[in-house]
Amino acid sequence: MHAVGKILSERLAHPDVICLSLGCVWCPIKGIDCKEAGDNKFVFTFFQESGKRKALDDGPWMFDKDLVVVEDFVPSRRMEDYVFNSVPIWVRVFNLPLGMMTAEAAEEIGDIIGQYVDADTNADGSAIGKYLRVKVRMRIDKPLMRGFTLEEEERVDGAGEGEEAGSGWCRFEYEFLPDFCYTCGIIGHCEKDCATKLKKGEKAQFGRWLKADMGYKRNNQDSEGWGKGGRRGSGSKSLGFNRSNGRSGSGSDSLS
Repeated sequence: MHAVGKILSERLAHPDVICLSLGCVWCPIKGIDCKEAGDNKFVFTFFQESGKRKALDDGPWMFDKDLVVVEDFVPSRRMEDYVFNSVPIWVRVFNLPLGMMTAEAAEEIGDIIGQYVDADTNADGSAIGKYLRVKVRMRIDKPLMRGFTLEEEERVDGAGEGEEAGSGWCRFEYEFLPDFCYTCGIIGHCEKDCATKLKKGEKAQFGRWLKADMGYKRNNQDSEGWGKGGRRGSGSKSLGFNRSNGRSGSGSDSLS
C-alpha cells in the first residue's frame, strides 16, 4: 500500500524524520516506510490500510510547519506526473440562512470552493448551528476564497476582518489552515516572498481571520472530528447556485 507526497518547503526533509513524525500519526501501531523520490518528494509505504486512508483523506498535514501534499500511488505514473496541487480541508461557512444549513447546500457550496467531499450534518441532513461545516478537496495553487454573497441580498464586496459586510455575505473559515500569503491568498509563501505587491494605501484582502479557531468545541461540532454527512441523491432538487470567479478581487462568489 503506497502513496506519494511532497513537502512544500525550501528546506530538504529527511525520510527517517518523516517516518518518525508522520508515521506515528498515520499508522501509530505499525508505522510507515518512506523513500526519497526527488527534492522533498517521497513514496510512503503503509502497513495498515487505515493509515493510507487517513493520509489521503484527512489533513491538511504539516511537517515542521510546512504543508505536506499527499496523493494516491498510481503505478503507471512517473514522479513528475504528480501535480501535488490540492489538499482535503474542512471549511466553516458562516451567516447562511437556516434553510441552507443542509447537506444539499453543503455539496453546492463545496463544489464552488473546490471538490465537495463530505458535510458535517445530522442523520436527517440538517446542520442547524452557528456555521455549516463542509469538507472539500481544495486547490492550493489558487487564492483562498473568503466567502460569497447571496444574490437575493444586497451585494457586498471586500469584507475583511471584523466587518459584518451586510446580511448577504457568507464568510469562510478554514480548519487547520497552513500558513499562506495575506497579499495574494495562496498557500506556500508569505508576503515578503510574494511577487504581488500592494499599492500604497491598498489593504490586504486576506488575513488571519480565515483560520478557524481550533482551541475549543463549538456547538456539537468537535474541532478534532471529521463529520459524517450524505451526498445529495440524484433525484434531489438543485439549489441553482450561480458560480463566478471570486478568488481574487472581491474574494466572493455569488449564489442565487
